[in-house]
Amino acid sequence: LRYQEAFVDKLLSISLDYPHVLYCMNNEIGEQIEWGDHWVRFVRKKARDADKEVYTTDMRRNNDITAEDHTFIYKNPDIYTYVDISQNNSQRIRTGQLQYDRIQAVRTILDELGPRPMNNVKIYSREEGVHIQGPQRFWRVIFSGSASARFHRPHPLEQSPGDHERRSYHGLGLHEHAQTQIRSLRMVTDAVDWFSGNPCNDHLDERDENEAYCMAKPDNWYAIYFPEGGDVILNIADIEGPIHVQWMDIEDSTWAKSERISESTSLTLSTPDRSPWAVLVTADNGE
Repeated sequence: LRYQEAFVDKLLSISLDYPHVLYCMNNEIGEQIEWGDHWVRFVRKKARDADKEVYTTDMRRNNDITAEDHTFIYKNPDIYTYVDISQNNSQRIRTGQLQYDRIQAVRTILDELGPRPMNNVKIYSREEGVHIQGPQRFWRVIFSGSASARFHRPHPLEQSPGDHERRSYHGLGLHEHAQTQIRSLRMVTDAVDWFSGNPCNDHLDERDENEAYCMAKPDNWYAIYFPEGGDVILNIADIEGPIHVQWMDIEDSTWAKSERISESTSLTLSTPDRSPWAVLVTADNGE
């Protein structure tokens, strides 16, 4: 242990000079909680001795982020000052609803104990031979109110010729397809004050499981993500006056169509086809 502590001490002698470093004690650890607890206290003491402020967490392997080992981290905000819920993005389910629901469960826990950023430094990608899970997980992470999202890198040991990221079972990395998702989502989030919003699926009626996800500041804007197209009714009674509706073609990173309508308490939203779409519904200020 003294050799390990000497090694970490050496790393901290360098990294503590940089205020933008986040400290995660372990990667996908399944060992006893005490191991991460020791290191987070070690790092925080070294930071205090150097008169530095650091943000610390641990990353558990369990993909059930509501499990006891994860909950331990949530319940100790004095030393675990942000959370990493990356393993939630490895849910081996086709619908994807569980990924979103568990993030909401963690949000509820953190709201009670003191809000902290929820980071997702790894979004796994490929299942059933296709790369639809990674992009969908990426969008659900942001529409769940998480603080960060990142496509996991491709597996370094796979000897796949040609399109390595597309073939990898781990992640898209910065493959062109990943860049398209990032670009399209940025266009949506840049169009509104995203960080003033909250997850608002309760404003969606006639919604099937995993059909649509809503992020909103209800008196000002609504953003809805459709993983594979769909039809929902959006309750917009909080917006007074005319409304602007803009559709985002995610796979093309373009605003495909827009319309302005008179005041209404609800909108029926139907995607043009069964590919991924996003729609932005905002109060029309005449611009």
